[in-house]
Amino acid sequence: MSNSGTSNIELNQLLTAVVNLLHRHIVDANRTQAKSIFNNLESKRVVGLVRLKMADGNTLDTELEMDSTDFIGDLKFGVFRNALTSWMANAIDQLKSEQGLQMLNSEVREEMLFKIPGPVVHEGQLNVMFLSMFQPVPGRLRIRLIFVDPSQFTQEQSGEDATA
Repeated sequence: MSNSGTSNIELNQLLTAVVNLLHRHIVDANRTQAKSIFNNLESKRVVGLVRLKMADGNTLDTELEMDSTDFIGDLKFGVFRNALTSWMANAIDQLKSEQGLQMLNSEVREEMLFKIPGPVVHEGQLNVMFLSMFQPVPGRLRIRLIFVDPSQFTQEQSGEDATA
């Protein structure tokens, strides 16, 4: 049973734990298990991952969901996994950098969106994944994988380039 006490964890430690969880449950897992998680996510279901034990003795149940509303094209497991792998590589780079983590906070749900893109190109189409986290209830951490509108990441040709 989860403790509902308050635990403090450094953001870098939390993001590192999340990267490790996603790697273990999707990237490094056997294909059948990972694809099952993907199918549940694609069906808009929340997937329970693991219970983390905090240093202070409290526990934190982790769960995963995905919003692929803005994904352009046919989202297949391989494309999903490539986007996640891209996001994880960028997250690791940002964790190693001395710049610190850049985030956006939602006031509506106290959700943290990490400004770490996970770009993937499939059949010539760019899609970009981001990750956010929030606590729906004390003792539970919801990790949300979000595909955003990729048009904001493409550069349009300027008038000069178009006429050259």
